[in-house]
Amino acid sequence: MDAFSFAGDAHLTTTNYTFSANITKAEKDGVCLAHDVTEGKIECSLDLIQTGSTAPTLTAGDGWVVTSPLACDNPDADWPTWSATLTKYLAKD
Repeated sequence: MDAFSFAGDAHLTTTNYTFSANITKAEKDGVCLAHDVTEGKIECSLDLIQTGSTAPTLTAGDGWVVTSPLACDNPDADWPTWSATLTKYLAKD
């Protein structure tokens, strides 16, 4: 999905993608006359494990935004783990 790239002494261990949107309906007398999808987005959460002395860096892919920057969960571990979240907001074609 070309959501991100990373550099540094690290390996990707996990990625999870979540797709979401709101559905709106126009009704009259309880009958749906029209419907639409709004606020569509894809969220990508990822985990990296640091394997050397260079901490990882994260770059968002085209159309993606880093919504939760890389954060180290256990900085004193032999192999620190890092996590981040990116979001791509969907637009109507």
